[in-house]
Parts: sequence; structure tokens; C-alpha cells
Amino acid sequence: MMLSYRTDHPNHLHQFVMAVSKHYYAGKDGVLKYQKKDMDVSLSKISSSERQHMIIYSLRDHCSGVFYSEISFAPNIIPPQEFLYRAWSPKNDYLFQGTPPLLTLPRTVRDAFPELASQVSALGIKLIDVTSGFQSGVRDLRTIESRFAVMANSSVAQAKEWMAYICRSRAEDKSRSRDKSKIELWADGVPTIRQPPLDWCNGA
Repeated sequence: MMLSYRTDHPNHLHQFVMAVSKHYYAGKDGVLKYQKKDMDVSLSKISSSERQHMIIYSLRDHCSGVFYSEISFAPNIIPPQEFLYRAWSPKNDYLFQGTPPLLTLPRTVRDAFPELASQVSALGIKLIDVTSGFQSGVRDLRTIESRFAVMANSSVAQAKEWMAYICRSRAEDKSRSRDKSKIELWADGVPTIRQPPLDWCNGA
């Protein structure tokens, strides 16, 4: 059944996505490669794949549309706990931060990382199962993949820098409903900012 979410303010609900890229992977030469045909590899099966698939992480604020993302490459996958810790922590070049009361956590991520749910719940965050890709924030994955078209044959290091740029540039986009950027809406509307503990999941 399709659920609808209503958020009262920024940082009320975050949508977390972690998925294997359908088109990008790292070659043995450390260069980002593109494959036109979809690569359907699940998180739970990534360890058995011979390719260094690109893993995309995205955390979207449901109210403002601001998101924070990172990439890593198999087999050196960033644990989701470490990604969430950085997403919720202060950053030098990006305002978005703070833990939410509610977090969507796709079943694919729960199955691949069974300890994650209890670790997030320990922060006082209520987890919400999602019943569709739209609810999970999968649209951000499509945005990211499309923006990576110019990075094919770049180094993995350059690809990671490009990911950071995508987050900042998308945050400056104007909101559809108000004459402010998404990051301005986030900053103006967030009531309080609650940081994750420094020792949470050894993410510091």
C-alpha cells in the first residue's frame, strides 16, 4: 500500500538510499567506467561481484529537498553507519546536518546490513519501511547517475569530488513553491539541530 508522508519542518523526515549503480564502476586502472546496459547487482551480492561497482549513498530531507550523497567502490564499501554519521554531522562547505525524528530505511539496506536498524533506533530515530522506490528517494539516484555522464573516464578521486559538487549545486536550486533555494528553505525552517554522538558506531 502506498503511504504518504507529511513533514512539518526540515529534518523531520530523512529518506536514506544506498544502492549499487546501474551504469558505473571503477576499472583496474582507477578510472570511472560507464556501461550502457543496466547492471543489476544487489547490495547483498556485491561482495561476490568481480567488478568494482560504484555504490551511491543519498540522504534527502523530505521537507526541503536538500540531500547529501557520497560514493564508494566495491569491495571497499563505506558502511552505511559511517555515511549517516557524516551526513548528520557539521560540514565545512555544506549547511545540511542534524539527525531527524524519522528515517526511511529500504528493505534492501536492512537485509544487507542487519545491525543498522538497531543502531539508528538507539539514536531515538523511528524507522519507516518504504513500499516504493519513490518513497525511498530513488529519484536522487537517477539524478546522480545522469549528472555523472560527464565524469566517465575520470579518476575515482575526481568522481568523489564531483559527487560533493552535485550535492551543493542541487541545494542551490530554487524551490518549486517558494522563491528560495532548497538550502535556504532548510536553514530557515529547521527548528533545532541534533548531532549524532561522537562515538556513534565509531563513525568519528
